[in-house]
Order: sequence, then C-alpha cells, then structure tokens
Amino acid sequence: MKKLIKHTLFLSLPLVLSFASSAFSAVILVSDDRSYEYAGSGGSGAYSPSTPFALWQRGYQGRSQTSVISTSGFSASGSADAYSDYDWSQSESIFDFTFQLTSHYRLTITGLVWGQEEQWGEGNASSKLYEGSQTTSSNALYSVSVSAGYGYEEAAVNYSDILGPGVYRFKTIANPYTMIASSGFSVSGNFVSVPAPPSAVPVPAAAWLFGSALLGLIGVRRSK
Repeated sequence: MKKLIKHTLFLSLPLVLSFASSAFSAVILVSDDRSYEYAGSGGSGAYSPSTPFALWQRGYQGRSQTSVISTSGFSASGSADAYSDYDWSQSESIFDFTFQLTSHYRLTITGLVWGQEEQWGEGNASSKLYEGSQTTSSNALYSVSVSAGYGYEEAAVNYSDILGPGVYRFKTIANPYTMIASSGFSVSGNFVSVPAPPSAVPVPAAAWLFGSALLGLIGVRRSK
C-alpha cells in the first residue's frame, strides 16, 4: 500500500508542477511611455495617457494617435507631420511601452509604417522591439523603418517569435522632418502563452564513469 501511495505521488508531482507553472504565467505591463508631441509657431504641447495602458486618443491639427495596451495584446495607429514655410510646425506620435514575461509567450506583431515627403522633407517612421528596457541598437530583436526622402514609402511590420521570461520594450514612432513631410503607423500585436522549448539535460560525469565500469564488468564476465 505504501509503495502504491509513493508511486501515485511521484506520478502526480509533474502535474502539480505543470499546473503551478501555468498558474503563474503572466504578461506584466511595466511602463507606459506613449505620447503625442508638437511644436511650432502656433505653440507647443506634449500629451500622454492619464490612465496607463488604457484606450487613448490624442491629436493636433489633423494628426493623432489612437492606441490601447492590455495583457493579451495591443493596437495603435498614429500620424505626425512637419511643415516649414512661412510658419513652422512639427509633431511626433510615439507608441511606446515596456512589459515583462514570467514564462514563454509567442508575440505576433503585424502592421505598417509609412512616410510621405512633400517638399524637401523626410517622412520618417519606425517600429522596433527590444530585449530589456533600453532602446539601444544592440538590444533590438526586430526593427523596420522608412525614411521617405522623395514621394511615398511604406514598410510592413511583420514579427512572430517565442520570447522567454524577461523584460521587453516595443516602440513605434512617426517623426517626420521639415520642410514638408508626414508619416504614420498602424500596428497590432498579441501574446499567446506557449510551453517552454525542451532543453538538453547534460549527463553527469559520474554517469559516464558508472557506464564505463558496467561495460567493463560485462566484458570480464564474458571472458570467463
């Protein structure tokens, strides 16, 4: 009876560990750095969400950002422009947030960044995913950008990969440059929990020694 109980407990242990692992699987929203900024002859301003990660809409003179972030995914569309002639104005639309994964997730991101040069300007826009909270090129896991110096240019945002536990940052920005240009983006993403990929378990040195000794004993017995 005792052997049966021990055997049952041993078999149920992996199930308990598996359940505990999935129970603590989570996407944690760490930092919300979305903003819409503008400056020019008519004034300047900088806006950010009053409620972190919630649905947010903000614009100025026809350019805007509409975005929302949750633990299951996100979506954002934004645009900005630059103008410098008799008056001048320049704006930036920034979709930027940091998140933490406590287990393995597949992150899929799709969308578009675009730029339009109208007169001696640059329609700049980019979308990047970083490992860690720093936006340095060495930390970039994925990057796509446009810099329209003549006419219209666009690039697809297309990323899908399994990310392990850790901190990550996703940043998409429309930041055109004068004289006259515009740019924008439309992106969406979702998080799907997945099992951890199998890892190779190294065989201890003692096991190799035991195996060699066992083969030696077998050889001796056969020789007799």
